Amino acid sequence: MKCLYCQNDCEFVELEDLMAKTAEVWKCTKCPHPVRFNKFIKSDRVAMICISMKMHDETYAVHIYHEAGPFEITKYFQIGKVGLKRNMNYIDFEFTPIVQLPGIPNITPTNIEEKLPIYITFS
Repeated sequence: MKCLYCQNDCEFVELEDLMAKTAEVWKCTKCPHPVRFNKFIKSDRVAMICISMKMHDETYAVHIYHEAGPFEITKYFQIGKVGLKRNMNYIDFEFTPIVQLPGIPNITPTNIEEKLPIYITFS
């Protein structure tokens, strides 16, 4: 898969859980900030994009959703903090939303440093 932002090849991420049967995860390490793409296997369509960055010793992420409902495609995005969640057998990432808004934001890996603080300040 090519990155939707920089057009470079993405790296495939191996999944070991139930999600691996319905989705593929690809990540771009060439963009200025990490980008992850979740694709539905059946439709080969990007369902969610995640762009993350560090700010004030915290990791924040923008999740951009392109979910297909029975009658329409719902587009919205969430901004939140990313932390680690410790389970008995493994450590996983935990996303805590701060704000959710409709539509697709004009946030990219190249402008996230400028745009993200504005959304967080007014949330």
